[in-house]
Amino acid sequence: MARVLVGVTGSVAAIRTPELITRLRQAGHEVQVVATRAGAYFLDPAAIPCPLFQDSDEWPPGGYHRGDRILHIELRQWAELFLIAPVDANTLA
Repeated sequence: MARVLVGVTGSVAAIRTPELITRLRQAGHEVQVVATRAGAYFLDPAAIPCPLFQDSDEWPPGGYHRGDRILHIELRQWAELFLIAPVDANTLA
């Protein structure tokens, strides 16, 4: 099955994200989640049964150094599919 990166934006529909992830995993997909700050507002991280990354995870405390892992590049290389669900009007525009 596919490696699916789910992007969550600032819509109240983000409360359905755990259900979406559960169904994707039941279908045999590997799932990781990235959420905007507004999207994370509607999420309970404890309800997300897979890795959840937020904006702050992109920036290491001591700054970047040559050879450090770069989260957005690692996620791009990992994912076979990027699903933005829900997508708010701001992101869609």
